[in-house]
Amino acid sequence: MGKKFRKYAKVAVNAPIFDILTYGIPDEYVDIISANWRVMVTLRRRLVTGFVIDIVSEPDVDEKLIKPISDVPDEEPILTSNLMKLCKFVSNYYIAPLGETIAGALPIGIGIGTKQIVFLVEKPEFMEDYSKIQRKILSLLSQGPMPMKSIIQKIGNRGAMYHIRKLEQFGFVGRKYEYRIQSPPKTVDVVHIADDVTPELIDQMESKAPNQAGILRYLNQNGPTIATQIRKIFGASAVGSLRQKKYIYFDVQEILRGSAGWLTSRKNIEKLTDSQKKAIEQITNSLKNGDNKPILIHGITGSGKTLVYLETAKAVRKLGKGVLVLVPEVALTPQMWGVLHNYFGEDVAVLHSYLSPGERADAWRKLRQGKVQIALGARSAVFAPVKNLGLIIVDEEHDGSYKQGRAPFYNARDVAIVRAKYENALVILGSATPAVETYFNAVDGKYHLIEMPERVPGAKLPDVELLDLKTLRYNERIFSPQAKNAILRGIERGEQSILLLNRRGFSTSLICPDCGYVPQCPNCDVSLTYHRVGDDLRCHWCDYRTPAPDVCPNCGSENFKFRGKGTQKIEIQLYDFVEPVRVLRIDSDAIERKGALNKILEKFASKPGSVLVGTQMVAKGHDFPNVTLVVVIDADVGMAMPDFRAGEKTFQLLSQVAGRAGRGERHGLVIIQTRHPDEPAVQFAVNNAFKDFFAHALVRRQILDYPPFSRLIRIIAKSKDSQFAENSLRVILRELLKEKLQGITPLSPTKPPLAKLKGEYRWHILVKAKDIRVILPFLRRVARAKFKNVKIRIDIDPYDMM
Repeated sequence: MGKKFRKYAKVAVNAPIFDILTYGIPDEYVDIISANWRVMVTLRRRLVTGFVIDIVSEPDVDEKLIKPISDVPDEEPILTSNLMKLCKFVSNYYIAPLGETIAGALPIGIGIGTKQIVFLVEKPEFMEDYSKIQRKILSLLSQGPMPMKSIIQKIGNRGAMYHIRKLEQFGFVGRKYEYRIQSPPKTVDVVHIADDVTPELIDQMESKAPNQAGILRYLNQNGPTIATQIRKIFGASAVGSLRQKKYIYFDVQEILRGSAGWLTSRKNIEKLTDSQKKAIEQITNSLKNGDNKPILIHGITGSGKTLVYLETAKAVRKLGKGVLVLVPEVALTPQMWGVLHNYFGEDVAVLHSYLSPGERADAWRKLRQGKVQIALGARSAVFAPVKNLGLIIVDEEHDGSYKQGRAPFYNARDVAIVRAKYENALVILGSATPAVETYFNAVDGKYHLIEMPERVPGAKLPDVELLDLKTLRYNERIFSPQAKNAILRGIERGEQSILLLNRRGFSTSLICPDCGYVPQCPNCDVSLTYHRVGDDLRCHWCDYRTPAPDVCPNCGSENFKFRGKGTQKIEIQLYDFVEPVRVLRIDSDAIERKGALNKILEKFASKPGSVLVGTQMVAKGHDFPNVTLVVVIDADVGMAMPDFRAGEKTFQLLSQVAGRAGRGERHGLVIIQTRHPDEPAVQFAVNNAFKDFFAHALVRRQILDYPPFSRLIRIIAKSKDSQFAENSLRVILRELLKEKLQGITPLSPTKPPLAKLKGEYRWHILVKAKDIRVILPFLRRVARAKFKNVKIRIDIDPYDMM
């Protein structure tokens, strides 16, 4: 018979399990644990992290099956009630296991890692009765317990687990789990002077123990001091002697790691324009009246939206409430941190993936403890534990980077709107090129709309030249004569240029002109991209890498040709007419190392006559007043994607990067190179005509019944066998049609453009829904269903159709 517990916890475990499991609460934890606590529990003999959803007096499962909670790793609940409520929404709406959703809401340094330890119980009397591998395992364990991972490394993966289980069955070895918070709080020993130490006592010690007397005087003057500092000045033996005499005592204090090296703001507060004043007044009135309807600020590039954010945040902080600022790209955090730091000093914590786990963990703790009340970060910062949250700012709200690329497939912009509702906070969405769905919500009255149609005084919209690449000679199709001359003129005048090509690497592929061979990724349905840095071929989908061949493996030819272009190629070809010291590059390859992003941006900001080459990372949000030229090397990248948003993404990218030019006193020029100059998205971007683009896109979407006139769901099946993936989707489609749900239109299963990814074949179904709530129960059943050798992924409101 199972143990009877006084209380039971309903726990969401960090595993791909939709069910909420029941665990018994041991007596020592009964008065501690409540909802929102993190716990350690066993799941199929593994130790895993769980999150308490509820406490009950009676279990709803057989008591014989109930295991006790193993441990409680924290001193307080890991989540606030509102953040738990938000995680439940994300789990329910985006069809994801709740435990995995909560774990994903925590920064990596706050997470818990577990490892399996194998230990020797007793040695067999006759070792020769056991296999060679088993004898080796026993020999290793005779030296002491070892992590399972270490044993496998030493004896090889083949059969290791089998032999350990056999020895366990014989009673010779045992297994246990250990866990640790991945980046626990950093602590230091601090030295205090005892209360009964008097000046007279210190004077008496002077002649016999001058170092000890010096320590006591130092502590009297400076207060409690870090022990390492005292030892460095006066020596360890003097510290030890005082501690033995109980003239000093130690305690442990937590220190919080910072994230140094950020850019600072280039200038102080400007004089507010009329548009800025009106925007701030409208937002302030919403705050005063408790009107928390979302606000969209549609302000052209350079109109001063950031200053509106700052003034609004200042008003919210005066009310004693916290602020959350979201940016779509890590590349935008340095500059945004600079202006926030100018306004709010140290009251800002930064959360993003290019910080170390420890820095992220400490930023999270500072917010959780209320030591700072402004959080800045990219997508996952939407879960930042800001106390008494009063304002959420989503900058560049249109950006696809707010959409999570793995389960749960949430959109941080949409989650921010839900969080603001739960926290009774105001959310501001800002963009020069709002998403079609967002602007539709604004003109439809669901959101408040604030228009800022003019740049701040002293800055004008740049001139735009459109170049048809088809009219240029082959060797001019990277740098047209117009682009090359404009770059050189800018360097002569000490001005800066930004060059955009939204494709990293050197060449999109290699090709053998003799036999037509193109190196392909063995795991994905794509050709490999050549990277000159490293001289290797890489897959940008699964990160497979292999050295670039010297000869064609198919025919032996040494005549490989580079096909296509990436940012590395642009950088190197710039060297033909620009000094290399003036050229900088930003893409995900260039900023892999910690601190690299800040160094590149700072160097560019401080170097007249420099040229910055980059992917979409350079296209949005940056404010460099000395940039007078933007060149779009190839505007066609992404234009022909099989995606109903392809035109919108092209328009947004071109408009955003054009907005980097002419933000200071000098006039700007934008050169857009394309093979499709008559493409509507290009023409609307050239003329800075967002409203015309919006009207054009809305008509097409209404005809095709795409968002905002419906909601989309993408159901993806993945398998090592393409037929299995297809068959599973046909079963799902058949069951969906049986439901006869109102306003639900499924399309037939098809292969996506990327039919093989990371070694698995893929099929997908797109479903249009007039009211997504109608289909969510069915989708939750699909997510729980089991298909042999097939994984099902459900993407609500998909942004990527590949």
